[in-house]
This record gives sequence, C-alpha cells and structure tokens, in this order.
Amino acid sequence: MKFTFTPPINYSALVVVLLTCFSGFSQNNFYYYFDEKIYLEPVPNKYTVEFIDTIDESIFTSNNFSFIPIKNKIYEVTGDYLSLLNVSNGLYHINQLYKYHGENVYLKNKVSLRYKENITREQIQTLELQYNLVNVINDPQLKVYKTSNPLVVANEIYETGLVKYCQPVFIANYVFF
Repeated sequence: MKFTFTPPINYSALVVVLLTCFSGFSQNNFYYYFDEKIYLEPVPNKYTVEFIDTIDESIFTSNNFSFIPIKNKIYEVTGDYLSLLNVSNGLYHINQLYKYHGENVYLKNKVSLRYKENITREQIQTLELQYNLVNVINDPQLKVYKTSNPLVVANEIYETGLVKYCQPVFIANYVFF
C-alpha cells in the first residue's frame, strides 16, 4: 500500500498571500512621471467635482454635501461617491481627491501626453478611439485630451509604449518636479 502525505493547509498564510497579490492589482493610486511611478494618497470621501457647463451649487447644498470652490467650475466635495454620482445628472465629472506630500491634488478629466516620433496616425487614432479621447490641445510637442478616469487612462496609455509620457492633468498648490 502506498501512502502520500498532504501537509495541512495554513489558511491564514494563504489569505495573506492572496490579499497581497490582489492588492497590487487594485492599487492604481499612482501615475507615471516618465518611467517613475509617483504614488498619490487617496483622501477618503473627498472628491474633485468639475462641472461640464453650468455650475449648480444647489446640487451640493440640497444633498448635504460640504464643498469648497477650488477654481472655475471645480470644487472639492465631501460625501459619499455613489450619492454624488446619483445626483450628478450628467452635470459634472467626479474624481478622487488625492494628497501628495500632504498637499491636495485635484484631478481634471484630462491627460497630457507626447507621442513617440515613430508612431503612426493609425496608432494615434486607435488610442483616441479606445480611450474615448477628445482633443483639446493639438501641438506637435504636447497633446491634451479630455477623458474620463484620467489616472487609469494615463497609466494605460503610458504602458502601451507609444508615448514618451502620459500624465493626468492636475490642479495642485505647487509644482511637483
């Protein structure tokens, strides 16, 4: 008769390993500054709200959101994300508020990038369609596009290898580099 030994499973260790693996996949609180990852600290329950056309602060007051005007059409809003989303009626974009070295960093719904020299017009059009990019600035050295979810989009575009850089457009109290 042949016996095989099966060691007991340490479920606690397995859970730790799985959580460590999956936390790396869900962690997208960074952007690429050329080849370097710059990590941002998300601020819980605080968001950058950017009105698309007409500003309507009554949405905030009637739903008991506290808010601070930051810049033309841009607000820092405290509240629940789903509640903010449910009352938006397509009037504004919502992005997580972040901190970098203790300072607030507000994301706009834009990315800035520079394509590599050897990229074809077809590759550019494919990226524009894939990420639903709307051109705002079309300079040979710098392109700026409107997009949704700018942190994720900027990282994914950078990771294609077709650009020299691709970063979200921020409003911050100081220059990063």
